[in-house]
Amino acid sequence: MIMNRFSSGEPLNGIEKGPDLYVDPLYNLIHGEFKVEVVQLPPILFHCKLYREEVTSELVEVIKYFKELMAIICKSAESSFPLILGGDCCTSNVASLMGLAKVYGEIFLVHFDAHGDYNTPDTTITGFLGGMGLAALTGEWKLIQKLMQNKYTLKKENLLILGCRDLDPNEKVLLRKSGIRITSTRELTSKRYIIRELMDELKIKNKKIHVHIDPDVLDPVNVNSMHYKVPNGLTLKKLTKIIQEILRKNHVVSFSINGLNPLESKAKEDALKIAKFIAETTSKII
Repeated sequence: MIMNRFSSGEPLNGIEKGPDLYVDPLYNLIHGEFKVEVVQLPPILFHCKLYREEVTSELVEVIKYFKELMAIICKSAESSFPLILGGDCCTSNVASLMGLAKVYGEIFLVHFDAHGDYNTPDTTITGFLGGMGLAALTGEWKLIQKLMQNKYTLKKENLLILGCRDLDPNEKVLLRKSGIRITSTRELTSKRYIIRELMDELKIKNKKIHVHIDPDVLDPVNVNSMHYKVPNGLTLKKLTKIIQEILRKNHVVSFSINGLNPLESKAKEDALKIAKFIAETTSKII
């Protein structure tokens, strides 16, 4: 288990403490079944807002953290199954995919998120780095690759976004132009064989898969301690079924999930629910 204690700052203050909610209940659930090593990174809080191509001193520190996390994930992937807890979608996806690519080469990313994470400094409304991860990975926004000194680019046909239902206007335009396959919560819940059809359509069989989950893909009625709450999400039961369908004929090599907000009143209760979900899911992978 790799504890990713990164936060892009407001409005996500506290997310750097999110992995601590998961680690104890999850360790208790899985340590008897698997050999578990816990790797902890120091917390880092990034305060800058990115509205233009600007290399600030804070962004340089963020890149150092990304590189450290990438190296840890790469080392883990060489001999075990990386399970990355916490952070936001930018750190989890950029560091994970760049690290995994050193071991496996081409990677397919299954990304569960209420949001598109496809903003750039030119399109963003909030300046939030956490909403730019997929744009950085696919080369839509090139600054992160340049600063990482890493030319890895995720092919757009190797990206599937599931449960997306909240896009910024200009982000929506970029995604439409990109051709990236996005599937809404409505499609996931109304079409019985949608995942099987997507796997066939995208020719995922025999590809190495990284699964990333932002908890805001879930409906706040079921889990309410996310930083961004977007109605009409998936239930944990439905998410579990989707993951099981992905696992049915495919090779998942790593898994990451964002942290919850530790300041929420039901944070510990919700973290236990998600820890049980992670334990059940990963037991079928490892």
